[in-house]
Parts: sequence; C-alpha cells; structure tokens
Amino acid sequence: MVLHRVLNPAHPRRLIALAAAAVVVGAPLVAVTAAGPASAAATLRAAAEAQGRYFGTELTGSMPSNQTIASIAGTQFDMV
Repeated sequence: MVLHRVLNPAHPRRLIALAAAAVVVGAPLVAVTAAGPASAAATLRAAAEAQGRYFGTELTGSMPSNQTIASIAGTQFDMV
C-alpha cells in the first residue's frame, strides 16, 4: 500500500522525488560500470597478457613496409 501512495499520479512531487533519487543512486553505478573495461588495459597486448593469452595479427602485402601500420601492430599485438 505504501508503493501505491508513492506512485500515485495525484502526487507528482513524490514521483519527481523518486525519479531524482533513482538518478542519484544509479548515476555512480553507470559511471563505474562504463569506466571499468576501458581502464583495464592500455593495449590489446596488455589485455591478452592479463588473461595469459597471446593476441596476434597478420600483415600482408605492403603492410609491413608501412611504418604506421607496423608500429601499431608492434604495440598492440604479441605476434605479428
């Protein structure tokens, strides 16, 4: 019966207060959840090493001679 009183449309202030409380409680949870995986590892290599795995890629054609691609592959992957 208390829930009926809180959610009663005849009392919009209660609904607004309930919504505000939900936002205040929920916002930090969303922020922590969203930030967790992104801050877990700086590179794909580090993320793989944290799980005891190797993470590799294949460079074909002229890709190995492209310095930008070779640098990214060397930074992000264990095996090229």
